Amino acid sequence: MASLIGCLLLPQQQLKCRLVIARFKIKSTEKTIRYCINHGLNTNLQYLLHHLDRYCAEFEVIYALIYEKKHYQINDNTDF
Repeated sequence: MASLIGCLLLPQQQLKCRLVIARFKIKSTEKTIRYCINHGLNTNLQYLLHHLDRYCAEFEVIYALIYEKKHYQINDNTDF
Protein backbone atom coordinates (compact mmCIF):
# COMPACT_ATOMS: atom_id res chain seq x y z
CA MET A 1 0.00 0.00 0.00
CA ALA A 2 2.79 2.42 0.89
CA SER A 3 4.52 1.89 -2.45
CA LEU A 4 1.26 2.57 -4.27
CA ILE A 5 0.83 5.79 -2.30
CA GLY A 6 4.39 6.83 -3.12
CA CYS A 7 4.02 6.24 -6.84
CA LEU A 8 0.69 7.85 -7.56
CA LEU A 9 0.43 10.85 -5.25
CA LEU A 10 2.22 14.13 -4.77
CA PRO A 11 4.16 14.58 -1.49
CA GLN A 12 1.42 16.64 0.20
CA GLN A 13 -1.20 14.10 -0.87
CA GLN A 14 1.01 11.29 0.45
CA LEU A 15 1.09 12.93 3.88
CA LYS A 16 -2.68 13.39 3.91
CA CYS A 17 -3.19 9.75 2.93
CA ARG A 18 -0.76 8.59 5.64
CA LEU A 19 -2.69 10.75 8.13
CA VAL A 20 -5.97 9.07 7.17
CA ILE A 21 -4.38 5.62 7.53
CA ALA A 22 -2.94 6.51 10.95
CA ARG A 23 -6.33 7.86 12.09
CA PHE A 24 -7.98 4.61 10.94
CA LYS A 25 -5.42 2.54 12.89
CA ILE A 26 -6.10 4.61 16.02
CA LYS A 27 -9.87 4.27 15.76
CA SER A 28 -9.76 0.54 15.07
CA THR A 29 -7.36 -0.07 17.98
CA GLU A 30 -9.60 1.97 20.30
CA LYS A 31 -12.61 -0.12 19.23
CA THR A 32 -10.66 -3.32 19.85
CA ILE A 33 -9.66 -2.12 23.33
CA ARG A 34 -13.28 -1.23 24.16
CA TYR A 35 -14.43 -4.65 22.93
CA CYS A 36 -11.81 -6.43 25.04
CA ILE A 37 -12.76 -4.47 28.16
CA ASN A 38 -16.50 -4.97 27.65
CA HIS A 39 -16.10 -8.72 27.13
CA GLY A 40 -13.53 -9.33 29.87
CA LEU A 41 -10.68 -10.12 27.49
CA ASN A 42 -7.93 -8.38 29.41
CA THR A 43 -5.08 -10.67 28.37
CA ASN A 44 -3.49 -8.50 25.68
CA LEU A 45 -4.44 -4.96 26.71
CA GLN A 46 -0.78 -3.94 27.17
CA TYR A 47 -0.09 -5.02 23.60
CA LEU A 48 -3.03 -2.99 22.30
CA LEU A 49 -2.14 0.05 24.40
CA HIS A 50 1.43 -0.10 23.09
CA HIS A 51 0.16 -0.08 19.51
CA LEU A 52 -2.29 2.70 20.27
CA ASP A 53 0.54 4.80 21.66
CA ARG A 54 2.67 4.07 18.59
CA TYR A 55 -0.15 4.99 16.18
CA CYS A 56 -0.85 8.22 18.10
CA ALA A 57 2.82 9.18 17.87
CA GLU A 58 2.79 8.44 14.13
CA PHE A 59 -0.35 10.58 13.75
CA GLU A 60 1.25 13.48 15.62
CA VAL A 61 4.39 13.37 13.48
CA ILE A 62 2.46 13.30 10.20
CA TYR A 63 0.12 16.07 11.39
CA ALA A 64 3.11 18.22 12.34
CA LEU A 65 4.67 17.65 8.90
CA ILE A 66 1.45 18.71 7.17
CA TYR A 67 1.14 21.82 9.37
CA GLU A 68 4.80 22.69 8.73
CA LYS A 69 4.35 22.39 4.96
CA LYS A 70 1.23 24.58 5.09
CA HIS A 71 3.10 27.14 7.17
CA TYR A 72 5.93 27.30 4.61
CA GLN A 73 3.45 27.58 1.74
CA ILE A 74 1.72 30.51 3.43
CA ASN A 75 5.03 32.27 4.07
CA ASP A 76 6.20 31.65 0.51
CA ASN A 77 3.07 33.28 -0.90
CA THR A 78 3.38 36.41 1.24
CA ASP A 79 6.94 37.16 0.10
CA PHE A 80 5.88 38.04 -3.43
